[in-house]
This record gives sequence, structure tokens and C-alpha cells, in this order.
Amino acid sequence: MWNSFRDITPQTTRRLKIQQYTEQAQRITFWDRATRFLKGTKTARVSRAVSIKEGLLCVEVASSVVAQEIKLHQRDIIIHYKKKFPSIDIQRIHITVAPQLLHVQRQHLHERQKRVR
Repeated sequence: MWNSFRDITPQTTRRLKIQQYTEQAQRITFWDRATRFLKGTKTARVSRAVSIKEGLLCVEVASSVVAQEIKLHQRDIIIHYKKKFPSIDIQRIHITVAPQLLHVQRQHLHERQKRVR
């Protein structure tokens, strides 16, 4: 299987008519990189990009504290996206609090700890 979307050739994605979906997936998975600059925080771990539509980057976060941090750094996050994907025009970030993200993250950490033991 593929290691990343880059392994799929552009011709194949055009032929299968999935190019727009692979590009959208790349933009959404870029969230972790776009939030790395938030030093000393775990924002990327307790948030995720859900979609990008009509200049709006939709993000789910685990708490209102994380939402506030993203709002505070919204401009920088958008700049990171524009550098990576010049063709998209993100104007702002829409944030939805989704507390289940924190639960999912805790489960993931617990499973990782089990594997290490």
C-alpha cells in the first residue's frame, strides 16, 4: 500500500477522478505541521482540521482553552497553510468544541504505552 498521498502519481489521481479528494486530505492532514510552532503546547494533539470550504478552515478542538489558543494564533496558522498551499484562500478558522477528542487522545496514549511495555 502507499505510504503517503505523494506515492500516488498525479496521472493516476486524475484518471480515477480522486485528485480533489487527495488534495483535500493533504490539506487537512497538514494541521499537525501548521500548529507545531505553538511551542510547549499540545494543540495539534487535541485538535484536528475537518474541512476546508469557501475560505473557511473548520477545526474541532477538545476544549474551549484550545479553541482560545487557536483563535489567538489564527493568523499564523493561516499563513502556514498559505505557504504550503498557495492555491487555497483560507480567510478564517471556524472552531467547534468537540470534547470527545480529548477522550480519543487519551485512548491513543494508553494504547501506545501498552505497546512500549
